[in-house]
Formats: sequence, C-alpha cells, structure tokens
Amino acid sequence: MTPRTIQIASLFGRYVAAIIVSFVTSLAALFLSMAIALGLGEVGLYVVFALVGFSGVLSGTFCLRRGSRRVGSVLLLLLGLAYYSYFWVRMNYIRPEYHPKEFPHFLPLAVGGIIAVASVCLRRSLDAKTD
Repeated sequence: MTPRTIQIASLFGRYVAAIIVSFVTSLAALFLSMAIALGLGEVGLYVVFALVGFSGVLSGTFCLRRGSRRVGSVLLLLLGLAYYSYFWVRMNYIRPEYHPKEFPHFLPLAVGGIIAVASVCLRRSLDAKTD
C-alpha cells in the first residue's frame, strides 16, 4: 500500500472511532444524568439533553487529529442531530399516541453540541496563539 492510502485509511478509522466514542459517551451521559432530570422536571430534561450533546461532540473530537478537530466536531454535531431526528421520526411513526409531533429536545441537544463545537474551535485558536 502507498503512504497516501495508509493515511486515508488512518483518517477513516479515526472518524469511525470518533463516531463510536461519541455515541457511547452520549448514551452514558444520558443514563448517568437522568437523576438530574427526575429531580428538576422539564428543565432538568433540557439540561440533560444539552449535556448529552456537549459530551458526545467533545468526546468524539478527541479521537481526531488536532488539524481536523474543527471539521470533525461539526460533522459529529450534524450526525448526532440527524440520528436524533431519525430516531424521533421513527418512534413517532411506530407509536404516534405517545409522542408529540414536534422535536421537543432538539434545541437543547443542538445547543449543547454547538457549545462543544465552539469550545473545540476556541481551544484550537488558543493553542495556535501560544505556539
């Protein structure tokens, strides 16, 4: 194999690992922080979904090389929101009587992910200034 092929395979492997780490971390954050949601009600649920979005995007970017973390964090955010949207639409199709038509937790999930993307971009710009 050529060095270019090895480099592309390594990059692909890192992105696959980032997706898996992001998904597992999001699920762990969801299950571990459900006590907050039970104690605070609806506001707690919004905090939990923001935490899930933040932890999923941020943990997945650590699998990527420093140079591709900005793009990777945006891609992880978009993949996470697409997965949530697909899951919500599918659950609404299977059991429409249990789910409202709108995406009630899409906004806090997106806000948490956007905060993670901003922190990755800010961290990278601060690292560049210190070099």
